[in-house]
Amino acid sequence: MKRTFYIYSLIILPIIYFSLFPFWLNLSISMNKKDIVIKEKGLNTGLSLRIALIGDIHMPDAEDDYDRLAALLDDINQEKPDIIIFAGDYTDSPKKIANMADHRSRIVELLTKDNPSKTIFVLGNYESWSNPEAWTEEFKLRNSILLENQVHKFQVKDQFICIRGFGDYYTGKYAYVEFPDSCYNQVKFSVTHDPAGAFDERVKGLVLAAHTHCGQVRLPFYGALWIPTSAPEEATCGLYKDNQRTVFTTSGAGTSLFPVRIGTQSNWDLLEVQFKNMSSLEI
Repeated sequence: MKRTFYIYSLIILPIIYFSLFPFWLNLSISMNKKDIVIKEKGLNTGLSLRIALIGDIHMPDAEDDYDRLAALLDDINQEKPDIIIFAGDYTDSPKKIANMADHRSRIVELLTKDNPSKTIFVLGNYESWSNPEAWTEEFKLRNSILLENQVHKFQVKDQFICIRGFGDYYTGKYAYVEFPDSCYNQVKFSVTHDPAGAFDERVKGLVLAAHTHCGQVRLPFYGALWIPTSAPEEATCGLYKDNQRTVFTTSGAGTSLFPVRIGTQSNWDLLEVQFKNMSSLEI
């Protein structure tokens, strides 16, 4: 009997271990590097930017999770990005949070304590579901740059660039805003939570997004089980380009519904973006 038990243990335990290992690996937040080239007609000058993109943190309200967020922010700062973009969904499900007001305050305090002048925020669907006005007020109390259907002019490397932040399309917060005329010859790009907002027919250029978790669970030969967006499937994970726009959708740092990832990696992205003037021969 004991011999049979040991034999089964030797067979079953390795299977369990190697089955769980990918879950652990995928949930460990890693840095993903990506080079992107944007060519635009009429730019005054070219510019290379290191952009840190962080989406879908989905923070629970446990002390260990606050510590992990602080460690993640330290990792991001060590890479010395020119701009830091937080693309929404900062909290776990509101139903799981004991005191949302305290949780909200602690998250925003952590996110805004370093580099406030070069950090941009937009809100996601989980903020829409947990009092978006309170999230907006919390960011305002710390003089943070929160863009909700607004354009912000931003100085980096002795140049002014324009960043447009759209409200979350998934929860009906999206409203189109045009770049002002003063941004015409400047480097510019957009940020939104749900990549569906990038497919407004008026949106052009680079758009950074989150929300999808790249499907969170992607099976071989099948793909994602479910992705909550109306964006084209090709634009729900990583880099997408068409004749009008370039969309980069991050896989996200956290998870929603279940703390599980299969075939997708928890990460934040360090984007090396080169903005170049489009020559007349390329038009």
